[in-house]
Amino acid sequence: MDEEPVVYVLDGDAGVGQATMQLLRTVSLEAVGYASAAEFFDVADRSRPGCIVAEFRLPDAMDVDLLEELARRELDLIVVFASDYATVSPAVRAMKMGAEDVLEKPVNGQRLIEAVQRAVARSVRQRRARIVRNSAKDRLHRLSRRERQVAEGIVAGQRSRDIAAELGLSLKTVECYRASVMRKTGAESVAELVRLTVIANGAARAGTRKTAVVSDSDASLAATSSPGPRHRHRLA
Repeated sequence: MDEEPVVYVLDGDAGVGQATMQLLRTVSLEAVGYASAAEFFDVADRSRPGCIVAEFRLPDAMDVDLLEELARRELDLIVVFASDYATVSPAVRAMKMGAEDVLEKPVNGQRLIEAVQRAVARSVRQRRARIVRNSAKDRLHRLSRRERQVAEGIVAGQRSRDIAAELGLSLKTVECYRASVMRKTGAESVAELVRLTVIANGAARAGTRKTAVVSDSDASLAATSSPGPRHRHRLA
């Protein structure tokens, strides 16, 4: 989690790639060069957080393969493109797909450094968030099917008697499941179980509904913005 970030420079022109790496090293960034994205995916150690500096080849058909492959492999590497073209549309598309910036050639050295530093910082944040999210998922995956159903009721703010009625169980049985849920997940309070579920599911799943926010000192689940039954979080 605390591994040092690295910048991967993908450029078919060895001279340009070497110059880019030398520039990045002046600000104490580790930089490694590859001739192509294919070579990078074949041999690079991609377990570390960091950034990719790559050429943005076409004005009307951006190099989406790199962005799509990074997303498919769930790699927390952020791309900075350098382009011979000043066309806005493909640059916007690239950034919507996750690129940090698209810089016009000849690239200003300071702008490149700043873009790479932003990308590296973002990559580190994403990596840490992914580790936390995967840990939360692992804790929830310890639950049996019935325990997950009870946990979903707890997270939705239901009382044990309501969960029992919904699942057709006795109150005593639900209380046993409830204790098992807390023990297996390591949650010491309902608030912690709620936070664990929200983290595992990811903030993006909140959709248009207003998701409750639970502070460290508040064990209750705030109501959503819509009236009616409480929203049940599906466990990850």
